[in-house]
Amino acid sequence: MTDASDAAGEFERLADRAVSDPDAVSVDALVDALRRDPPEGAEPVRRAFASVTEADPSTVPDAVAALGSFAADHEGATAARVAYASLVAAHPERVEGVAPELLEAVEGDDPDARDHAFHALESLAGTRPAELLPEAVPVLRAKLGAESATERSAALAVTAELARQRPAAVAAAAPELLALATTEREFDTGEEYFDELPDQLKSQLEEEKRRAIRTRMVAALALVEVARADIEAGVAVVDPLVERLPDETNLTVREATYDLVWLIGQQRPAAVRSTVEPLAARLSAEDDTAIRGKVARALGILADEHDEAVAAAVASDASTLRDLLRAGEPVALGGAVGLLSYLAERRPEVVEPVAPRLRELAADGPTYVRGNAIWALSYVGSDAAAETLDDIAATDDDEDVRAIAAEASRRLDDA
Repeated sequence: MTDASDAAGEFERLADRAVSDPDAVSVDALVDALRRDPPEGAEPVRRAFASVTEADPSTVPDAVAALGSFAADHEGATAARVAYASLVAAHPERVEGVAPELLEAVEGDDPDARDHAFHALESLAGTRPAELLPEAVPVLRAKLGAESATERSAALAVTAELARQRPAAVAAAAPELLALATTEREFDTGEEYFDELPDQLKSQLEEEKRRAIRTRMVAALALVEVARADIEAGVAVVDPLVERLPDETNLTVREATYDLVWLIGQQRPAAVRSTVEPLAARLSAEDDTAIRGKVARALGILADEHDEAVAAAVASDASTLRDLLRAGEPVALGGAVGLLSYLAERRPEVVEPVAPRLRELAADGPTYVRGNAIWALSYVGSDAAAETLDDIAATDDDEDVRAIAAEASRRLDDA
């Protein structure tokens, strides 16, 4: 009876030894064996090179160079590409000039090599993004629209990491990111027919739904990162996202939309004037307090330029803002107070019922809301508001807060 190890080829025997005793096997020995007697699959090659280089990371550059030298028609070329990408993913800081090889693998036909190449690109994007730019962007844009959901997801992971590290560099991919955020299908597993499906198919559809949800989330968040660096890219994608808000079921996509409006409103308020009414409708529609706060924050920014429009749009929903004043969530509280400070000037009657809470926040609230609370009180016109402002202006420990209160008090006196 023949032992399995006797039947194995030269490389597989060496690979087994590399895993059990990596110090006893060199990179050169693995490369020579791979050239002479490549195994049938790529996994023994990936595992062997990973083991040897993990034991001695200084060998990573030589291993990557040798694996990258295999001719495309060599029998071991696919396994070499998989091992190459795997080493880059594990040791991105130890390699240089690897992007062309990885991008070629991504555009190739072998799914195993392609998947490992995507992982390597994602690793490089997170540690050394300059290694990928600008050559990777057109390849990624094409893959973001690939027919295969697996390829779209993999390309999105790389693009999203680049968006976090070098957002301006991937601004050109904003249309593809928008397409993923708005058109990627989320399967409805709640339909009556779903329970009648075979278990295997139900499992596949549930996994596909999770993938689609994650894809849409990641794409929307990447758009926010891009807009931070390139506001025009944000302007180009915000309207379709806002239009979908009434029917948008993905909470993260809605949250990203509010963040986009807030970002654009700071630099290009005229470009998002049309979002005032749709966002005002979301104040009461959102159930999550923190998300409602983001709606209020965006409207507060828009009110700086479109005060009358914002005041008219939110005046009928002042009860929601009053509720947010009691929230402990910073974005909710800050957004509500900021918006009320603009609303007070145009519709003081809406703000008057919450004046007691504003006085509390002005006197002893978190630093990030005190200025807006003080300014809102300057439009309320009550004796209690005047007393609060005078006291803050005279005794507060914060010089900036004292100055704001003094100015607000003068404004109230002149009103």
